[in-house]
Amino acid sequence: MAQLAVAETGSVLLGSNETADRLPAKFSLTHLVIVHADRIAGTLDDAAPALRALATAGPRQLRAMSFVTGPSRSADIERVITVGVQGPSAMHIVVIDGETR
Repeated sequence: MAQLAVAETGSVLLGSNETADRLPAKFSLTHLVIVHADRIAGTLDDAAPALRALATAGPRQLRAMSFVTGPSRSADIERVITVGVQGPSAMHIVVIDGETR
């Protein structure tokens, strides 16, 4: 589950203190991310207070966080674009609203 999403860039913030929680985002071919509607910020500037709160020392601090914005894109010396060289080749974001169990 994403900690935060940014509408402006289509990015999600993934974070966990457990290595096993971070591995699927790096090694899966398709990455499905769930985010609560109330955790969507309009811009990166709007997301700053939530980032500060997640990084503040204490029991809820996340020591490993990263923004993910879809599949990676790389080009070789001939400018041929390759999608998904590092990480998944597709990312899908599911927004949920309301209470969860």
